[in-house]
Amino acid sequence: MANIQPIRHRAPSDATTSTTCLPHLVTAAVIAAAIGCTAKHVYDLAKRNQIPHYRIGASVRFDPQAIAEWLETLRIAA
Repeated sequence: MANIQPIRHRAPSDATTSTTCLPHLVTAAVIAAAIGCTAKHVYDLAKRNQIPHYRIGASVRFDPQAIAEWLETLRIAA
């Protein structure tokens, strides 16, 4: 999974640079490739609120770290 990288930005009223930690969001296709299913299935999981996701306008995006944590909750002990 991708690492979370800090995003550097400038505040409008300040010329100094500050660092804010925001997740690197990915598409359903990236998650589908990582877990071995179709992007449609990932979208269906998001529509049913069964997978952690962000809805930004009409787009759906996923935080790889949140997906990794979610997958751990699904692990079946042997």
